[in-house]
Amino acid sequence: MNLSSTPTLVLLVGLCACGTGNAPAAVPAPAAPTAAAPVPAIPTAAPTVAEVAPPQPAATPVVTAEPTAAPAAAPPAATDPPATTEEAPPPPSAEQRAFVTGPLLGTDVVFVTVADAGQTCASVASKASPPKGARRVDLRVLWKSGYYDFSNRMAEAKLGTYQGTFWLKEDATQGGVQVRAAPTQQGSTGRIHVKASRPGSAQAIDAELEVTVCADVEPKKARHDPG
Repeated sequence: MNLSSTPTLVLLVGLCACGTGNAPAAVPAPAAPTAAAPVPAIPTAAPTVAEVAPPQPAATPVVTAEPTAAPAAAPPAATDPPATTEEAPPPPSAEQRAFVTGPLLGTDVVFVTVADAGQTCASVASKASPPKGARRVDLRVLWKSGYYDFSNRMAEAKLGTYQGTFWLKEDATQGGVQVRAAPTQQGSTGRIHVKASRPGSAQAIDAELEVTVCADVEPKKARHDPG
Protein backbone atom coordinates (compact mmCIF):
# COMPACT_ATOMS: atom_id res chain seq x y z
CA MET A 1 0.00 0.00 0.00
CA ASN A 2 1.24 3.47 -0.92
CA LEU A 3 1.27 5.61 2.25
CA SER A 4 1.61 8.80 0.27
CA SER A 5 -2.05 8.61 -0.79
CA THR A 6 -3.30 8.33 2.81
CA PRO A 7 -3.33 12.06 3.59
CA THR A 8 -5.29 12.64 0.42
CA LEU A 9 -7.95 10.21 1.50
CA VAL A 10 -8.17 11.81 4.94
CA LEU A 11 -8.74 15.23 3.39
CA LEU A 12 -11.46 13.88 1.11
CA VAL A 13 -13.19 12.20 4.03
CA GLY A 14 -13.00 15.46 6.02
CA LEU A 15 -14.44 17.46 3.17
CA CYS A 16 -17.26 14.98 2.79
CA ALA A 17 -17.87 15.10 6.51
CA CYS A 18 -17.99 18.93 6.41
CA GLY A 19 -20.31 18.87 3.42
CA THR A 20 -22.70 16.47 5.09
CA GLY A 21 -22.56 18.50 8.35
CA ASN A 22 -23.60 21.76 6.59
CA ALA A 23 -26.63 20.20 4.89
CA PRO A 24 -28.50 19.46 8.14
CA ALA A 25 -27.72 23.00 9.41
CA ALA A 26 -29.48 24.56 6.39
CA VAL A 27 -32.64 22.52 7.06
CA PRO A 28 -33.51 24.13 10.41
CA ALA A 29 -33.40 27.64 8.78
CA PRO A 30 -36.76 27.25 7.01
CA ALA A 31 -38.33 26.42 10.38
CA ALA A 32 -37.83 30.08 11.41
CA PRO A 33 -40.89 31.25 9.49
CA THR A 34 -42.96 28.74 11.44
CA ALA A 35 -41.97 30.61 14.59
CA ALA A 36 -43.47 33.79 13.02
CA ALA A 37 -46.80 31.99 12.52
CA PRO A 38 -48.23 33.56 15.73
CA VAL A 39 -48.13 36.96 13.91
CA PRO A 40 -51.59 36.39 12.35
CA ALA A 41 -52.95 36.59 15.90
CA ILE A 42 -52.41 40.41 15.79
CA PRO A 43 -55.67 41.05 13.91
CA THR A 44 -57.44 39.64 16.96
CA ALA A 45 -56.50 42.91 18.74
CA ALA A 46 -58.64 44.91 16.24
CA PRO A 47 -61.94 43.66 17.72
CA THR A 48 -60.91 45.19 21.03
CA VAL A 49 -60.87 48.64 19.36
CA ALA A 50 -64.34 48.04 17.96
CA GLU A 51 -65.51 47.05 21.41
CA VAL A 52 -64.38 50.41 22.80
CA ALA A 53 -66.20 52.36 20.04
CA PRO A 54 -69.80 51.37 21.01
CA PRO A 55 -69.72 53.34 24.31
CA GLN A 56 -69.28 56.60 22.29
CA PRO A 57 -72.99 56.94 21.33
CA ALA A 58 -73.72 57.14 25.05
CA ALA A 59 -72.03 60.56 25.06
CA THR A 60 -74.57 62.01 22.59
CA PRO A 61 -77.37 62.44 25.22
CA VAL A 62 -75.12 64.96 26.94
CA VAL A 63 -75.54 67.27 23.92
CA THR A 64 -79.33 67.20 24.30
CA ALA A 65 -78.93 68.60 27.82
CA GLU A 66 -77.67 71.93 26.41
CA PRO A 67 -81.14 73.20 25.30
CA THR A 68 -82.13 73.20 28.97
CA ALA A 69 -79.78 76.17 29.38
CA ALA A 70 -82.06 78.28 27.12
CA PRO A 71 -84.46 79.25 29.99
CA ALA A 72 -81.55 81.20 31.44
CA ALA A 73 -82.32 83.89 28.84
CA ALA A 74 -85.72 84.50 30.49
CA PRO A 75 -84.43 86.73 33.35
CA PRO A 76 -83.86 89.75 31.05
CA ALA A 77 -87.61 89.81 30.50
CA ALA A 78 -87.89 90.81 34.15
CA THR A 79 -86.50 94.21 33.15
CA ASP A 80 -89.58 94.94 30.99
CA PRO A 81 -91.97 96.17 33.75
CA PRO A 82 -89.76 99.18 34.71
CA ALA A 83 -90.43 100.56 31.22
CA THR A 84 -93.88 101.74 32.50
CA THR A 85 -92.57 104.16 35.11
CA GLU A 86 -94.97 107.07 34.37
CA GLU A 87 -98.08 107.03 36.50
CA ALA A 88 -101.46 107.40 34.84
CA PRO A 89 -103.00 110.85 35.45
CA PRO A 90 -105.92 111.04 37.88
CA PRO A 91 -109.44 111.58 36.52
CA PRO A 92 -110.41 115.23 35.91
CA SER A 93 -112.19 117.11 38.66
CA ALA A 94 -115.98 117.11 38.57
CA GLU A 95 -116.13 120.32 40.61
CA GLN A 96 -113.72 122.60 38.75
CA ARG A 97 -112.82 123.39 35.20
CA ALA A 98 -110.21 125.57 33.47
CA PHE A 99 -110.66 128.01 30.58
CA VAL A 100 -108.06 129.46 28.21
CA THR A 101 -109.27 133.07 27.98
CA GLY A 102 -106.62 134.27 25.54
CA PRO A 103 -102.93 134.37 24.61
CA LEU A 104 -100.21 136.77 25.67
CA LEU A 105 -99.63 138.49 22.36
CA GLY A 106 -96.40 137.63 20.60
CA THR A 107 -95.71 134.62 22.81
CA ASP A 108 -96.80 131.03 23.37
CA VAL A 109 -98.06 131.95 26.84
CA VAL A 110 -101.79 131.87 27.61
CA PHE A 111 -104.06 133.11 30.39
CA VAL A 112 -106.07 130.39 32.11
CA THR A 113 -108.88 130.81 34.64
CA VAL A 114 -109.87 127.96 36.95
CA ALA A 115 -113.49 128.21 38.12
CA ASP A 116 -116.47 126.08 39.07
CA ALA A 117 -117.37 123.27 36.68
CA GLY A 118 -120.68 124.98 35.92
CA GLN A 119 -118.98 128.02 34.42
CA THR A 120 -118.63 128.68 30.69
CA CYS A 121 -116.39 130.80 28.51
CA ALA A 122 -119.06 133.53 28.55
CA SER A 123 -119.61 133.54 32.30
CA VAL A 124 -115.88 133.55 33.03
CA ALA A 125 -115.42 136.60 30.80
CA SER A 126 -118.47 138.33 32.24
CA LYS A 127 -118.09 141.36 34.50
CA ALA A 128 -120.98 140.21 36.66
CA SER A 129 -120.17 139.77 40.34
CA PRO A 130 -119.92 136.14 41.49
CA PRO A 131 -121.41 135.01 44.78
CA LYS A 132 -119.46 135.80 47.93
CA GLY A 133 -116.92 133.13 48.76
CA ALA A 134 -116.46 132.09 45.13
CA ARG A 135 -112.92 130.97 44.34
CA ARG A 136 -110.83 131.23 41.22
CA VAL A 137 -107.25 130.66 40.16
CA ASP A 138 -105.73 132.85 37.49
CA LEU A 139 -102.79 131.25 35.67
CA ARG A 140 -100.26 132.40 33.15
CA VAL A 141 -98.40 129.50 31.62
CA LEU A 142 -96.64 128.40 28.44
CA TRP A 143 -99.21 126.55 26.32
CA LYS A 144 -97.04 123.56 25.46
CA SER A 145 -96.81 120.12 27.03
CA GLY A 146 -94.50 120.14 30.02
CA TYR A 147 -94.17 121.07 33.66
CA TYR A 148 -93.86 124.72 34.71
CA ASP A 149 -92.85 125.55 38.27
CA PHE A 150 -93.92 128.68 40.15
CA SER A 151 -90.70 129.02 42.14
CA ASN A 152 -88.56 129.75 39.07
CA ARG A 153 -91.19 131.95 37.40
CA MET A 154 -91.87 129.47 34.62
CA ALA A 155 -95.55 129.99 35.42
CA GLU A 156 -97.62 132.29 37.61
CA ALA A 157 -100.72 131.65 39.69
CA LYS A 158 -102.97 133.91 41.74
CA LEU A 159 -105.31 132.30 44.24
CA GLY A 160 -108.49 134.40 44.59
CA THR A 161 -111.53 134.43 46.86
CA TYR A 162 -114.41 136.86 46.25
CA GLN A 163 -115.16 138.93 49.35
CA GLY A 164 -118.49 140.28 48.15
CA THR A 165 -117.14 143.49 46.63
CA PHE A 166 -113.63 142.53 45.49
CA TRP A 167 -111.32 139.60 44.85
CA LEU A 168 -108.71 138.78 47.49
CA LYS A 169 -105.80 137.41 45.47
CA GLU A 170 -102.51 135.94 46.64
CA ASP A 171 -99.54 134.83 44.58
CA ALA A 172 -98.80 131.11 44.76
CA THR A 173 -95.17 130.43 45.60
CA GLN A 174 -95.22 126.64 45.74
CA GLY A 175 -96.27 124.09 43.14
CA GLY A 176 -96.64 124.35 39.40
CA VAL A 177 -98.67 123.51 36.31
CA GLN A 178 -98.39 120.26 34.39
CA VAL A 179 -99.67 120.85 30.85
CA ARG A 180 -100.72 117.46 29.47
CA ALA A 181 -102.60 118.52 26.31
CA ALA A 182 -102.50 121.99 24.74
CA PRO A 183 -104.81 122.30 21.73
CA THR A 184 -105.01 125.70 20.04
CA GLN A 185 -108.36 125.62 18.24
CA GLN A 186 -111.37 127.38 19.78
CA GLY A 187 -113.80 124.93 21.37
CA SER A 188 -111.20 122.17 21.83
CA THR A 189 -110.42 120.61 25.19
CA GLY A 190 -107.00 120.44 26.79
CA ARG A 191 -105.77 118.96 30.04
CA ILE A 192 -103.69 120.36 32.92
CA HIS A 193 -102.88 119.59 36.52
CA VAL A 194 -102.55 122.53 38.89
CA LYS A 195 -100.95 122.36 42.31
CA ALA A 196 -100.58 125.77 43.93
CA SER A 197 -100.29 127.04 47.47
CA ARG A 198 -98.82 129.79 49.60
CA PRO A 199 -97.35 129.24 53.08
CA GLY A 200 -99.62 130.69 55.77
CA SER A 201 -102.60 130.99 53.41
CA ALA A 202 -105.77 128.91 53.47
CA GLN A 203 -106.08 129.21 49.71
CA ALA A 204 -104.70 126.26 47.75
CA ILE A 205 -105.53 123.98 44.85
CA ASP A 206 -104.45 120.53 43.75
CA ALA A 207 -106.61 119.32 40.87
CA GLU A 208 -106.60 117.58 37.51
CA LEU A 209 -108.59 119.77 35.15
CA GLU A 210 -110.08 119.73 31.69
CA VAL A 211 -109.43 122.98 29.84
CA THR A 212 -111.84 124.60 27.40
CA VAL A 213 -110.11 126.75 24.78
CA CYS A 214 -112.32 129.83 24.53
CA ALA A 215 -110.41 131.47 21.68
CA ASP A 216 -107.99 130.33 19.03
CA VAL A 217 -104.40 130.33 20.21
CA GLU A 218 -101.94 131.00 17.43
CA PRO A 219 -98.48 129.56 18.15
CA LYS A 220 -95.70 132.09 18.03
CA LYS A 221 -94.21 132.14 14.55
CA ALA A 222 -90.48 131.79 14.11
CA ARG A 223 -88.80 135.08 13.42
CA HIS A 224 -86.84 135.29 10.17
CA ASP A 225 -84.07 137.84 10.06
CA PRO A 226 -83.44 139.36 6.61
CA GLY A 227 -80.25 138.48 4.86
